[in-house]
Amino acid sequence: MSAAILDLLFWLAVLACAVAQFFIIRAVFKPAPIFGTQAVGDESAAIPRGNLPAAPRWLEVVWAVLPAFFLALAFAMAWQLMHPTQLMLPVLQPSSGL
Repeated sequence: MSAAILDLLFWLAVLACAVAQFFIIRAVFKPAPIFGTQAVGDESAAIPRGNLPAAPRWLEVVWAVLPAFFLALAFAMAWQLMHPTQLMLPVLQPSSGL
């Protein structure tokens, strides 16, 4: 495959993952509605929702933001592997006068 097609596929993957992460993070920060019961089929089969354990809010935020960070890191590393001459940090060479 040509480099242009690979770059296009890479950026399409970045876009798809960014949209998915946006909605995941938005769902975490959006306040959840409070329902007393949820009917399944008919009114006699209601499932109480008030007794479910809830994770602390900070833990939900961490588990939403941390994967987004590592995904961005993985994309940056993949880009560096695809284009080794770009994004390289300069390496300091020791002087030969010592």
